[in-house]
Amino acid sequence: MNTYAIQSGSNFRTSDTELEQYVGILVKMGLVSTPRYKMYWSRELHFPAIADVMSRNKFEELTKYIHFKDNSQTVTNRDDNNYGRFYKVRPLLNMLHDACLKLEPEEKMSVVTDDPLQGKE
Repeated sequence: MNTYAIQSGSNFRTSDTELEQYVGILVKMGLVSTPRYKMYWSRELHFPAIADVMSRNKFEELTKYIHFKDNSQTVTNRDDNNYGRFYKVRPLLNMLHDACLKLEPEEKMSVVTDDPLQGKE
């Protein structure tokens, strides 16, 4: 989790708890958007569900150093069999995929998308 910061020569370190808070903040930012992300911490718009969970500086550091794949193990040769377009986020995608497979199917399930043509015939 701290590998990229170490490889970059930074003293930055984070924990599982901070990473969970970071992901939660990203989800909340997706639900309540502002023109600029710094506005969640501004005096005028202070959004407690984000600003009271993590400082803006910590959020920015996490954004800078978050990596899901060790860059020293990265395959960048497109001709290599181990190359993949999503190699940097593949561990995260695999984790999400596995978590979704563990969900119990419900009687009614749906997927919501932002379809610009919805409601127009």
